[in-house]
Parts: sequence; structure tokens; C-alpha cells
Amino acid sequence: MRVSLRIGALVASVAALLCANAVAGPMTATPIMIDKATAPDVVTLPDITVTIGNNLTYSDDLFIVVEGAEVDLSTGLPFQNACNGASGPPDFGYVMATQDRWNYRVTSIYGISLGAQCTFRQLKIAKSSIGENCSINVRYEARRFVVSSVIDSAGPILVANVTPCGPPPPEVIEVAIDIKPGSATNSINPSSAGNIPVAILSSGEFDAPSQVVVQSLTFGRNALDPSLLKCNMPGEDVNKDGFVDLVCHFATGLTGFQAGDTLGFLVGKSIDGAWIVGWDSVRIVK
Repeated sequence: MRVSLRIGALVASVAALLCANAVAGPMTATPIMIDKATAPDVVTLPDITVTIGNNLTYSDDLFIVVEGAEVDLSTGLPFQNACNGASGPPDFGYVMATQDRWNYRVTSIYGISLGAQCTFRQLKIAKSSIGENCSINVRYEARRFVVSSVIDSAGPILVANVTPCGPPPPEVIEVAIDIKPGSATNSINPSSAGNIPVAILSSGEFDAPSQVVVQSLTFGRNALDPSLLKCNMPGEDVNKDGFVDLVCHFATGLTGFQAGDTLGFLVGKSIDGAWIVGWDSVRIVK
């Protein structure tokens, strides 16, 4: 578990869901994947639920604003009987659709009460209108009809990831490394003015001397600070397995090791742009 947490701190992961709180509280929806190659021409978004933060009256409008795609205008009413806790009759009003939003006009004189939960269903978008920004955001707004001022809002929430939508996230290659080749304990004195040799071990699938971008390598407690001194080229077979390994040297004083550390990490990039991550045990001594 500790190794996984440390690796996660070294290589950033792609965020999956964005949700911002507003007056009405958070919006909720289950993200979906839209494959632009195979999805139907009209895509139905997940149900979106929001808690109303103000009492809405006949003079107010509800808007569901779609960013990153256009609402499909051929669909029916998405908001029928959508709100719980309302004091008026079940059918509150009527729907007007524009290019990028559904507009729900509240016609009941009682409106929708404070704290009511509304679920907006069957909101459909045209696949051809999806942009190239990889996401579709939806937000809720309640506006005063006469002056058009926003009196309640929530979101935006990311309800769909669009594929393909640009270059994929970089690959992460886990490589085997050997800190201080030939040493059984890998003892490191952080106050030393010397250097630490680290071997990146090759295999049948990975040739370290030819695939590692040497200038990208960092090594240490978190491998965050530049510590590389040099790499021995063209390499040597340090573990006698028939594959040529890459041995590099790192300045001890720049590795950031502290008392109690038990792992040393190496991070770099391959010539294909993938991240390279490896780790080995260390013993910190005075």
C-alpha cells in the first residue's frame, strides 16, 4: 500500500469527475462514456438531481445549461414530475428548448418549495454537436423571469467523457532497478558528498540503454528534485542475465533521503514519452 501511495504522488492521474457546489448544493449524476465512433446520433445523458435552494414562483425559470454539446430539440419533455417536495400540482409548467439549454417555466402559483429535490431526466444531446474538449458540463440555474437575475444555481458537473478526445494519457512503465548494484543492504548516508549508482535493469521487453531518455532521470526519496550526475554508456550487464543494463549515478546530497526511509524511487521518461518508474529498498545510516 505504501508503494502505491508513493507512486501515486510521483505520477499524476487524470481527474474523472468535476463537481462544484453552488447555492442549491451539489448536483449529482453518474458519468458516462460517449464513443464518437459508435454512439447513436442522439445521446441520452444520465439523470441529474439537484436540491432547490430557494422557493421558486410563477415568475421564475429553471434552466439546465449544457456546455460542450447542443441539446437535441426532437425530444419530448425531460422534466415532467421531476421535483419532490413541491407544494403545487405535479405538472408545474412547460418546456422551451434552445440550442444549448432546456428552459422549464414554473407556472404554478405555489412554485417549487425550498429544499425540494428535482431530478431532470431524458436530457438528450446531438452527437454531432459534441466539441473536442473531452467533456460535457451541465449546470442548473433558476432565474427571475422579469429581470433575468440568477437566484439559485448548482454545478457544473461533468456528466460525460468523450472519446476520442485528444492524445491519451501517458503510459507508465514499471521497471526493475538495483540501487548500489552488488550491495545487499543499499546503505545510504544522506550527509555524504558522494554519489549513488542505480542500475535500470533491462529485459526481453525493455532495453534500458536505448529506450531511456537519460536527461529525464531523477532519483531519491520522492524523485522530485534533479539529482542526476551521469550515466555509464553504452551500459553493462550488472545482474548477469544476458541483457545490457543502464547504470546512472545520482548526487547523494540531492536525493532528499531522511532517517526512516526504506525505499528509493527512480522516475524518468522513455523515448516514446511514457513515464518510467522503479523502486528498490534502502537503509539510511548516519
